[in-house]
Parts: sequence; C-alpha cells; structure tokens
Amino acid sequence: SDWSSDVCSSDLRTTIMKFLLIFCSLIITINICSFSQPDVRNVRWGMTKQEVKEIEMNLNIVWDHENDITYETILSDNKVLLNYSFLYDHLMQVDYMFLTYDLNKDEYLKYYSELRKILIDKYGKPYEETDTTFHPADYYTRWKGINNRTDIRLFTIEHEECFSLGIIYLYKDFKEFLKYKPEYKKDDF
Repeated sequence: SDWSSDVCSSDLRTTIMKFLLIFCSLIITINICSFSQPDVRNVRWGMTKQEVKEIEMNLNIVWDHENDITYETILSDNKVLLNYSFLYDHLMQVDYMFLTYDLNKDEYLKYYSELRKILIDKYGKPYEETDTTFHPADYYTRWKGINNRTDIRLFTIEHEECFSLGIIYLYKDFKEFLKYKPEYKKDDF
C-alpha cells in the first residue's frame, strides 16, 4: 500500500512538473514573440539610429541629422517622406508626410478618408477623432498600436489654402529615454 501511494504521488509530481515546464515555456515563448514584433514598419521603439539605418538600408536618405533620418519611399501608391526621430539616440517617433502638394481640399479629404479606412482595417476602431466644427479642414484620427505601445495619428492640416497630410507613430513611453540624457559639466563649455 505504501509503495503504490509513493508511485502515485511520484507520477502526480512528474505530471505537475511537466505541466509547469510546458506552461513556463509557453509564457517565455509568448514574451519573446511579443518582444520581437515591430512597433511600426520593421523597427521597434528604442532602437538606435544605426540600427534603423541598417533596417532601412535599401531606402534613399534625403536628410540625416543628429536626431532625425528622413527617407523617400512609397506608401499606399504615393511618394512620402518617412522620418525617424530619436531622443538621445533612441527611436521615439516615425512620421509619414505625403508629397501631394497639388491636391485641392476635396481631394485631400477623400485621400484622408481612404487612409483612415486602411488604418481602421489594420488597427481597429479609432479612440479619438476631430470635431471639425471649428476647423473644417483640420482633421485627425487616433489609434492605439497593435501592442499598445504606440499612439497613431492620421492628420490633415490646412494653412493658407495649402494642405498637409501625414501619419505619426509615437512611442507612448518615450519619456523613459530621458534617462539617456548626457550629463554636462561647466568644464564642457
């Protein structure tokens, strides 16, 4: 009787240990997969400027400054400027600016609606939209990114009958990069 109870408890312990091992492996795998998922395009928030350049090496750089890199590329069949912004060499924002200067107001609003539909298909229902009562040509729509680390804003702005259209992807916790701010001493100046 004692022998059989020892065997049963041993089998039970083995089963529980196998279950815990599988469960822990599953949790680790999920965490690794979610960590490797890009936040926007093929990049993740916090990447260095050099890491982004390596990922976008097939695009033409049109501007390279200390805190920004701008490329020219195609998005939704249109030429766009793709800008990466960095805070202390950590990626914090990605912008698309559409190069469609010759569109009139109605064409911009139509294009805005088309992009809005594409973004709804990708990110779901927006959590905020413009009340256009006061500025009928200034629109924006906002979404949360796939992994909830990103604030996404589609916008159009009118200024003296010229229109701008773009999409901004912003890392919600970009202030965490302030810890990388260099310490300056009066001897540095």
